[in-house]
Amino acid sequence: MWLDYKDFEDYEKLYDLIKLGQEIVINPDGTPFDIKQIPKEFKQFIAEDSNEIDWESLTIYQKVPSIDIIAHKIDPRYELLKQKLSEIPSITQAVINWIGPNSVTPYHCDNRVYNTDIATNTGVQASNVLGDTYQIMLGLYIPQFDNMEIGLKFKHSPDDQRTWRSGEILAFDGSYEHSGWNNTNEVRISLFIDVVQGSWKK
Repeated sequence: MWLDYKDFEDYEKLYDLIKLGQEIVINPDGTPFDIKQIPKEFKQFIAEDSNEIDWESLTIYQKVPSIDIIAHKIDPRYELLKQKLSEIPSITQAVINWIGPNSVTPYHCDNRVYNTDIATNTGVQASNVLGDTYQIMLGLYIPQFDNMEIGLKFKHSPDDQRTWRSGEILAFDGSYEHSGWNNTNEVRISLFIDVVQGSWKK
């Protein structure tokens, strides 16, 4: 299910997150930072065992449970981004996603990933802590394209596809199975955040 990001109560603050995120992941010469330079122990997710996907994530912020986010050991600017994220109360988690060239993510659900982490680490269901979440993707480095070479779709309605560009925002309900793709020859970098559904205008 697609959402209007302007219904998020703090949507205006998302642009500050985009600007700061771009300062981190875009090199001075305009090229994207290569996550392959970061040692594996710093990464929270690596999907490199498939010929169809090159997908890596770096966790920047997680509200509950409290974990040691070590990204600042790579670059102190990650700590500033983490601080900005923590100032928006409804954000529960944030990661930077690198989707490599010519990659397709398998159909998956995001809404329950955060809940599973809480249940595993604390024994408490997330619905009793923060509630279910919606997902927002902020375009940090999106290669130039012409005809839907980059996008997102839901399994139940694959023809209803959406895309976004650098500096743009895409919001959706990740509890529905969805898949993303990057059919360009460059990496796609997004700041992916989970926000409490109660922070959305009804």
